[in-house]
Amino acid sequence: ALSPFVLGEKVGRLRWIAVIAGFVGVLIILRPGGEDFYPVGVVAVIGTAMFAVYSLMTRLLAKEDRFETSYGYVAWVGCLMASAVGPFVWQSPSPDQIIGLLVIASTGVFGHMILMKAYEIAPASVLQPFSYTQLVWGIFIGIMVFGEYPDGYMLLGAGIVVVAGIIAMRAR
Repeated sequence: ALSPFVLGEKVGRLRWIAVIAGFVGVLIILRPGGEDFYPVGVVAVIGTAMFAVYSLMTRLLAKEDRFETSYGYVAWVGCLMASAVGPFVWQSPSPDQIIGLLVIASTGVFGHMILMKAYEIAPASVLQPFSYTQLVWGIFIGIMVFGEYPDGYMLLGAGIVVVAGIIAMRAR
């Protein structure tokens, strides 16, 4: 939704409708003001907003800097931010956890490089809807790993968000 203002990208009426519908889907999931509202859900919304800002900045810098330079900035900032909070929450990992951390770090680096390359090539308004698949994966992992099943509101809201993302991606 911010790409026309920050990047000067053209966003048509159908994409705007999809953005608003996606936000409505998120509100259905969170249910603000309802008895099932979890305030910690706001953290997820803030995280999503920060990811949107990050996506815009990545696209903006891709026009100016080389890929390696942009990736270096992100790596250093991430390292510094993790180092700032690390001493307060540090727990020594077990050997099994170290292997898991190495796998996560390796796949994270690779995935992040692909994401940055994508923002270099394609408009943010085209790429952003792909992040909506996180809802589907979150529901799947919640069921398979934690045995948590979504309620009707979650499924309705997630469905709206996913459909809105598909519409936004396909709209010209």
